[in-house]
Amino acid sequence: MHSLDLFYSPLPSLLISAALLVVVCLLSWRGKGRKIALGLSILLFARYIVWRGVYTLNLEDSLTTSISLVLLVAEIYGFIQFLLFSYQAWAPTDRQSPAIDTYPSVDIMVTVVDEPLYILKRTLIGCMAQDYPDDRFNVYVLDDGQREETKALAAELGVSYLSRADLVNAKAGNLNAAMQRTSGDLIVVFDVDHVPFPSFLKKTVGFFVDEEVAVVQTAQDFYNEDIFQRSVAPGRRVFNEQALFFRILQAGRDRHNSAFFAGSSGVLRRSALEGIGGFQTETITEDIHTSLLLHSKGYKSVYLNETLASGLMPETFEAHTRQRARWATGTAQVLIRENPLFKRGLTWAQRIDYFGSIHYFFFGLPRIVFLIAPLSWLLFSIPALKSDTIALINFFFSAYISSLVAIQMISGNTRNAFWSDVHETVMCFAVTAAAFVGVFSANKRRPFHVTPKGTRSETRTYASISSVGWHVAVFGLLIFGIASGVMQWNGPNPAPGLAISLWWACFNLVLITAAILPAREQPQLRDFVRRTGRFPCLILDDSNQTDAEILDVSESGAAIRIAAPWYSLQKHIRVAFRLEEDEVLTVEGTIVRQELEETGEATIGVQFEELDEPDAQALIRTSFSTPHTNLEDASVGASVFGSLRSLISVLSRFREQLRLSRRRTPRLPQAKACRLELEGTVLQGRIRDISFSGVSAVFPGSYEVRSQASVLTIEDVALTVSPIESFGRGGETIVRFRVESILKGAPTWQAWHQPS
Repeated sequence: MHSLDLFYSPLPSLLISAALLVVVCLLSWRGKGRKIALGLSILLFARYIVWRGVYTLNLEDSLTTSISLVLLVAEIYGFIQFLLFSYQAWAPTDRQSPAIDTYPSVDIMVTVVDEPLYILKRTLIGCMAQDYPDDRFNVYVLDDGQREETKALAAELGVSYLSRADLVNAKAGNLNAAMQRTSGDLIVVFDVDHVPFPSFLKKTVGFFVDEEVAVVQTAQDFYNEDIFQRSVAPGRRVFNEQALFFRILQAGRDRHNSAFFAGSSGVLRRSALEGIGGFQTETITEDIHTSLLLHSKGYKSVYLNETLASGLMPETFEAHTRQRARWATGTAQVLIRENPLFKRGLTWAQRIDYFGSIHYFFFGLPRIVFLIAPLSWLLFSIPALKSDTIALINFFFSAYISSLVAIQMISGNTRNAFWSDVHETVMCFAVTAAAFVGVFSANKRRPFHVTPKGTRSETRTYASISSVGWHVAVFGLLIFGIASGVMQWNGPNPAPGLAISLWWACFNLVLITAAILPAREQPQLRDFVRRTGRFPCLILDDSNQTDAEILDVSESGAAIRIAAPWYSLQKHIRVAFRLEEDEVLTVEGTIVRQELEETGEATIGVQFEELDEPDAQALIRTSFSTPHTNLEDASVGASVFGSLRSLISVLSRFREQLRLSRRRTPRLPQAKACRLELEGTVLQGRIRDISFSGVSAVFPGSYEVRSQASVLTIEDVALTVSPIESFGRGGETIVRFRVESILKGAPTWQAWHQPS
């Protein structure tokens, strides 16, 4: 048998896939097992690329050749990216914080421009609450917005306020100006929305005992849902979009001494920064650029894979795309100005890791190619590759499924292939434009656009056409292409390869739809962005107390889960939070909504009464002092089945999800007879459901809603009610009333509201 015949046969795929199965079943998820799985998936991926280049190119004419080569180049890009990912994730570190013998002086710097003051206030309170000697650290607000109210807030909290007249070089310039006016041995940088835990300094400064350490970066986590969690996969069923980088890749880079400062929640040695001229201002990604120069000077970095601060993800589609586009432009600038492959002073491992980070942000163009590639066949009958279906399944799907297994073993539950595709589809057009801007204007100063935080909107809004216009255009082309393919399929002689092209186009249609869904912004009704998380509390009223669980919280209110609905006439309650050393903070509030869950539990919304300043600060410290974001709640895993569940999750969002109840007091179904008295007229009917605040009743025939109050009698209970709305159904009229008062029979009324 010829060697190429053996290569072309399905035998290698079967053997390597069987080996992967053995690895999964017999070896641990870490150590050698994950490396073997990763190595085998690389072999299958490489085999697929060789097969594509040798056997499948369509060279019939110049146009067909161009299309075929463009698709192959896009796939080669994906293979290189997989190799770079594998190299960075091969052997992640798992560092522990060292003990502290000495306490170096620390300057904590919080940068701000025009973000809401309550977000800044949270961060400053977290900075001031550090478990570190008070005389060994200072907190500074670096205000490029030059707002008097920011200065007043700094004075109120007792932190130092710094501003500058010359606002050049954006965040990097702001930090460099502050360095000239401060003197701490170490510099900690927090974005305005990153609230540090009290243990932040104690767990990071000990690494600086090694004089060669210049950077200590910690994992970044976020207390709000990102645009995908909120719009496509609600309820944190997937990790936030940055989890893979901070949980896996940074730890892997740490093995090669190439973990880099990520712009926030990091500590830097002042003397090392001064040795390279401060934070780098030539590009708009000062974090990776500064880190690259520090590494080139022989300094070390440390990555502590632990959440020690909690921040805000971009809350809107446009904010998300703006932030990623800025990263793409900045990394492209770094590539042109400081190409890591040729940068003196870097080790080869560092060169590869930095190039991998930059190479990633050029994914936009290959992703666009993958999205539109099946249209060449469906719309123009030009096959981008020549292959029979069996061979394509043999080579492509063996490589694809093996990569899913490897990624599962490497990344845990932080990412699966489907969500990687969705994330890249959302960003592909914006990142492509931004990367080219960075390449062709690397020596020009680009404007630094601050990511908006604390956005508020009372209605559902849509991202601008500039953000999703290309997505909508591709969506339309895919619909047209699929329709054309179906017509060909129903024809007398469907061409070979049509089935694969249809499948590919349908999958791309799901991806592009999942990418468009987050552009339909959900309402942001609250003045204060809430921190999501789970931690215990107590609900107290005049007669009892109930164990409960906080789901999200802010200075103005909270969502709280309780074991059963709150059936009580009393809407004014107290919520007790446990502080340190068994202290309890009690906050008074009012129940403003209540939602019934299918499990029988209930979620109540509590609006707090205005807090005095000490209680407000105590609430912030309590809510933000520990990582309550429950990363383990992300239930959609990285496996093949996880990708399928993700797909189903997206498809389920195509239809509106209805809540069981969203009333202040949940209504219980009843079937009691009732009598309505209005201006001498008596209507006989029956009750459908009832609560302390409202009731629905059914009357025969037609009933016209009148605004005036009337008397509704149910058995021996008489209520004063006001109609809200009515609608006819099956010869009857259903009327919803608001309960204004109880005229008589209160004990019986109370008994009706005990769940059976």
